[in-house]
Amino acid sequence: LHPLNLALGLAAAAHAEGALLCDRTAATGVARGGGRWLVTTARGVITAHRLVIAGDGQRYGLEPKVDARAVMLDGLVAATEPLGADLAGEIIAGSHAVAESRTGNYFRVTSDHRLLFGSGARHAAELSGKSAALVRRDIRETFPQLRDVRIDYSWGSGVSVTRNRLPYVRQARPGLYALGGYSGWSTVLAPYFGRLLARGSVV
Repeated sequence: LHPLNLALGLAAAAHAEGALLCDRTAATGVARGGGRWLVTTARGVITAHRLVIAGDGQRYGLEPKVDARAVMLDGLVAATEPLGADLAGEIIAGSHAVAESRTGNYFRVTSDHRLLFGSGARHAAELSGKSAALVRRDIRETFPQLRDVRIDYSWGSGVSVTRNRLPYVRQARPGLYALGGYSGWSTVLAPYFGRLLARGSVV
């Protein structure tokens, strides 16, 4: 599954049904006023009769009742410079994808022979702008022969983890629904629970 293509497909389907998609419009606060929900952004306030908080690891800080049910972690990912076919085949034979249960790291070689390496999730406070350095350390520990390899791209992604690893899906307050706490399974579970909410199956 290609997560970006899935997101683009869901966005296109939502747009076709009349949804207004406002990317780069971060919600900074949620409040109740005048019988409606008020969502504050840097450019103004959006009003709604019903509100769904479904950003999982990106939605922390909007609703304390929801925040209390999960811990926000940051997953780190990096892509190295192209390694060449020989070295790429040496570190991971057969184009397999690998996940380590002990460390939480996962990695594979891309079609252009880069190492795509995901580092186990960490608390955001541990990162403080050091994502590339932390991933580089994990790459060196796993593949010593890549000690001097250049990292061309690195990024972080929020992960919402609940105590029992079960999703938090419910109406947190009248008219305010929360979908999240997928504990690393949001690509699979978020569309499913979104459909249940649309059908009125979340109470």
